Amino acid sequence: IVSFAEQGEHQRSKIGQRLSHLRPGWTQKQSDGFLFAMADSGSWGSSEQGMLLLPEKNGLVDRAEGKALRAVDLLQRCQRQGPGAIGSLAAPFRFAWRGRSDACVHAFADHCGLAALYGWSGQGMACVATSAALIGALFGLTPDASALVGVALIGSFVGQDSIARDVRKLRPSHGFELQAGVLSEVATPAGDLLYGPADGAAAMANAVRPLLNAFPSADVEVSGGFDSRAIVAAIPRDLRRNLCGFTLGRDGEPDVEIARRICAASGMKHRVTVPVALAELDAEQFENLLADCAMSFEFGSNPLSSAIIKLVGTQNASEARFSGQNGEILRGFYYAAQPLGASGGRRLAEALVEMRVFGNDLADPKIFHPDPYRDYRATVRRRLVDQLLDYGSPWS
Repeated sequence: IVSFAEQGEHQRSKIGQRLSHLRPGWTQKQSDGFLFAMADSGSWGSSEQGMLLLPEKNGLVDRAEGKALRAVDLLQRCQRQGPGAIGSLAAPFRFAWRGRSDACVHAFADHCGLAALYGWSGQGMACVATSAALIGALFGLTPDASALVGVALIGSFVGQDSIARDVRKLRPSHGFELQAGVLSEVATPAGDLLYGPADGAAAMANAVRPLLNAFPSADVEVSGGFDSRAIVAAIPRDLRRNLCGFTLGRDGEPDVEIARRICAASGMKHRVTVPVALAELDAEQFENLLADCAMSFEFGSNPLSSAIIKLVGTQNASEARFSGQNGEILRGFYYAAQPLGASGGRRLAEALVEMRVFGNDLADPKIFHPDPYRDYRATVRRRLVDQLLDYGSPWS
């Protein structure tokens, strides 16, 4: 979405042509100082009340009502409730909405920050997109070397950084507003908590059940580990018999046998998926897969780690599936000899960054020139330490 100020209007045609070159096949629409564009995989919602852009057609779920929403449903809700319409939506989600008589376009994403939106403004224009790389290419922005050093050190971008200079990622619990070539970031109403903050079992149940109501035939990834067991436990027993658990591996492997017993005890069907090995791909296929994975995560994640997941997704084309991937984000990280009840001081934060955060997914520093790399590394280290110190709660 591009918004043009009066002095930026002369750029509208050029931006539209450049976008057609970068994303051939995308649908473009122009209206009252705005250029809208989206791939066919998205969904437009329009009525007399306004217009809504939903980049992903499937997966939008109302947790309170336990049902999937269409773009037109969400448009009507936005018209009635404004930003309050996002309160009961299940993460991840992202969309943009404009009322018929509204001079402003509102762009929202989930409070967890799982679905990314990016924003940029300059030269009498403002832009919001699902891709920072696309914004960079569209407006001729250079890569952000400091942000890329952050990726090289920790495996992801730090804070609101992105691959393109001056393009920032939307903060959780915030939204973007575009009007007359100006981009603003505004706080959004808090999401509805359907459970108490200390009740882990209720949190899992209240997260899983509405999604299951919306997608009653969803598959369940069952690895035999803690996270997939927790998802199975959160599904009411009488609903499990309609579900199928699937496990990556081969018959006879320990994880497969454990998962098979879990599914049998839970009354679920079970199937085993033998993943396509990366070694089976030729050089061109492997290069294309890595490039696709890198672009899917905005160059902010190790494409090797997501390549297998991408391949498995092509083998299991289900309507939806429950997954315990990255469950440790909610469970927390624990380290040997970590003092219980420790309060986070600067010395401890610096040690944690150097020992664990920088060593988790480190890229070879030789890919950078040594002099700016040292300065960028120090900046990233300071930002991470400040984030840890701002946490405001005990670390254990």
